[in-house]
Amino acid sequence: MAEVELSAITEPKNVKTKLNNDDDKIKNNNQNEKKLIDDVNVQENPLRKTPLTEDDPEDPPGEEEEVEDGEVGEKKKKLKKKNRRRNRTRTVDPLQEVIKKMSCFNTVGCGGWFILLLILSIAGLHCFTLFFFTKRFTYMNREGIWIFLFLGIVFVLLFLYFLVRWKKLTITWLKRNYDRNNSRRRNQNPAAAIMQMYNKTLGIEKGKYYLWRLYLFEFIENWIQYFNMRNIYLCTLPLALSTTFSAILIAESSYRAYVMARKVWCAKNNKITVREKDIQLAIDIFVDSFFLVVPISLAFMAYDMWLSVEETTWMLFFPTLSLLGKLRRLMIENLNQHAEKMLMDERDRVSFRMSTHTPRRRKSLFGLDFNEKIAAIQNKHFPRWAKLTVFILSVVYVLLLLVTNIVQLASISTYESMECHEYISDDINAKKHWEDGCKIPVPFCTNSLEPSCNCAALNIERHNMSKLADKFVDLTALRRVSIRRGRLESLPKNMEKLKEINRFDVSFNRLKEFNVDILEWKRLNDLLLMYNSITNHNENIWQHKELVNLMVNNNNKFKIPEKLKLPRLSFLSAAENNISVPKLHVGNLPSIYHLYLNGNILRSSMNELATLKDSLTYLGIARCQLTDLKGLESLENLIYLDARNNSIASVSAEIKTLIKSYNDFESYFSGNPVCATDIELDCKPLCSEYCWSRKFHGDGICDESCDSKQCNFDGGDCV
Repeated sequence: MAEVELSAITEPKNVKTKLNNDDDKIKNNNQNEKKLIDDVNVQENPLRKTPLTEDDPEDPPGEEEEVEDGEVGEKKKKLKKKNRRRNRTRTVDPLQEVIKKMSCFNTVGCGGWFILLLILSIAGLHCFTLFFFTKRFTYMNREGIWIFLFLGIVFVLLFLYFLVRWKKLTITWLKRNYDRNNSRRRNQNPAAAIMQMYNKTLGIEKGKYYLWRLYLFEFIENWIQYFNMRNIYLCTLPLALSTTFSAILIAESSYRAYVMARKVWCAKNNKITVREKDIQLAIDIFVDSFFLVVPISLAFMAYDMWLSVEETTWMLFFPTLSLLGKLRRLMIENLNQHAEKMLMDERDRVSFRMSTHTPRRRKSLFGLDFNEKIAAIQNKHFPRWAKLTVFILSVVYVLLLLVTNIVQLASISTYESMECHEYISDDINAKKHWEDGCKIPVPFCTNSLEPSCNCAALNIERHNMSKLADKFVDLTALRRVSIRRGRLESLPKNMEKLKEINRFDVSFNRLKEFNVDILEWKRLNDLLLMYNSITNHNENIWQHKELVNLMVNNNNKFKIPEKLKLPRLSFLSAAENNISVPKLHVGNLPSIYHLYLNGNILRSSMNELATLKDSLTYLGIARCQLTDLKGLESLENLIYLDARNNSIASVSAEIKTLIKSYNDFESYFSGNPVCATDIELDCKPLCSEYCWSRKFHGDGICDESCDSKQCNFDGGDCV
């Protein structure tokens, strides 16, 4: 009986103990399973946040630390310490950490600042071009120059845009592509919707047809450069430079053909990689920048070749338009790649800390890089036949330039054996005049495969020719002609055939007439006929719309007609012609800057000359039989006044105030009655009656008016 009671009492205790042990096992299994799920979730999405504050316990509540001695206890302590570090790591958001660390130095970088400097330089180039063609921004209504103003403004705005919004652009891109919790806007304005559609189709970032756009624009730019080579470079620059330009274009197209050949036939992977696309983009930017700056700089600065607005537009517009899109995209890519690298480095750090045994690779944890995904999409829409087409067109372009260069180089000996001096004159020194005077031979200007005698710049000084050869007018590439200080008495007929003339200088000769219709010289900027004996000339000289500098001084009886209209004329010298000068005012000389009428009789009143106040800066009216200067006080921009040897008896206080308003104002009144009574005026004689200034002796430039023994030959400049 006792045994039965004892058994009945002890059995429930054993059952209870067993049930408690089973409950503990189930609880432990549930905790282990939950921990495993959490670990998997963290590996799949390490950006998931589990907030942990400084006040929260590092260990789960309810657990008590077990204190054990020996090696087992020490291992448990290390394991718990490692788990605490892992728990802290799980709370870090790499994206937010990168945004906090972003700065102009680590996000824009040296490459970004170089791009910004290049953008600003292009804007400066177009502003300088505008300044040059509008004569210090005074002729803004000139046809065709608006394009330089527009492009200059666009690049300035692009520079300011990146300077102000670089951080916002980068953060927006990071959140759009790497923040899974980012909510995208559904309601977009039409402009944003169009831009998004463009980016998805043709944009470099996400455009699936970007490779089509890239290579299509490449071919357009290549053929435009071929057009420039054929019509501008071969006609304005030495052959060696044109050959160098061709070599650059050949190298660019050869690389493109090489890449396409590998993708079509050789490479196992026929996809265009991100690296190859970036290399192609870098090459394009270099080539565009080269042809934007180098040819026009050489033409203007090294060879003094003044190009027309149309030619300058062909040389600048298309490289600029190409660089506009590429530099904008390159700057955004620069910002994105710097930010992506920072994010990937931060993720690698998180991935390393999350790994218990070995660090995980970023790709296995986070998937493919964004750029690699986009490259795969773009290659999918650029099939093999498209690559083959790019290869064929590139090879054709290379062969065209290569054959042209080979033929030109092989024809040099033929060109050198030609009697090109016969195009100058039949003078005994004609051969020397050609060899020394033709500064820029252009044998392939009219025909790129067959040489002929032609020249872009001709400069002959101190010659004995009395006339030019009739074949002179066949040098149709002539743009700059200077035949000075000789016995030239006449010009050949049909000079109008030289339609590319930009500067024509036949001063210090013995010409008696100038019957050339310069309206046929539509690109003419400078016409210098001074120090001749011209009494008869074509009056269309006074109707040219593009003429900037006109010097006809020291030609006895070189008349100025009543009807004249020179809208761009900035410099007019008609001094010492012994003529009656018609009325000059803002209606016929709206852009005049220098006006020298010394030694003539003026029919214009000073009030009429005062209408030129917006532009006139230098005024020479010496020996013009003047008695009064009333009205000239309105010429607010005037800094030079030569009124010597007139009959001026008094000078108003307003004119004296105008003279004193500029420290460097030059005024000369010697030879006037006013000098006997007014000590405030500069009445000291110059070195000669005809020398125009006492300030510019010995400046390295020969002023013909001061080229006399009395003036020491302009201080030695004319020796």
